[in-house]
Amino acid sequence: MGNNKKILWLSDGGNLVTGYATISRKLLNYLTDMGWETHYLFHTMNSQTIKPGAELEDGEKLNFTIHGSGIQP
Repeated sequence: MGNNKKILWLSDGGNLVTGYATISRKLLNYLTDMGWETHYLFHTMNSQTIKPGAELEDGEKLNFTIHGSGIQP
């Protein structure tokens, strides 16, 4: 096995303005910068997977894969 580190994070959707969402975005962006493969499960979002590089209106980039909680891909 390689030394690749991966994480799947579950919290409030990163598009929300809660403390959990803010810390989650910051932590996952940091881990991505450190070479981790990062995935964020937005339990408050039903949608298709969003690839890294999405950007919020305030300019913050989301450098991790976002997964919704729906049953469809």
